[in-house]
Amino acid sequence: MIERPESGIDRVRARQAELINMMQRTRALVAGAEDAIRGAEAFDDQMLHATWTQEIHPGLGTVTIDGRGRLRSLDLEPGAVRQSDTSRLGERVLAAIHEAERHAMNHRREGLQKIFDSMEST
Repeated sequence: MIERPESGIDRVRARQAELINMMQRTRALVAGAEDAIRGAEAFDDQMLHATWTQEIHPGLGTVTIDGRGRLRSLDLEPGAVRQSDTSRLGERVLAAIHEAERHAMNHRREGLQKIFDSMEST
């Protein structure tokens, strides 16, 4: 059987089909990106209302930060503070704040990673 050379119209039709396929893939990618953006915005709203509370060791009280990393409260146990090494109180409070911030940042990173992972799977 003799193969005939591809005609100009066949090349145009093949290119048209290729372009249509690319356009459909692009639409799907855009829709996935829009979904990810909506998910990230919703997650960001949730983070506004989230809080993390961390103990100030050893039993000196607690610190609470919000989802933006802002200190919301510092509650000291007066009896525990009086009996502790007060020269290290500031250091212990800062350590508790940093630990709460670390938990908040990990939560944020994991939440956003889930959103972006779901985008890649579409």
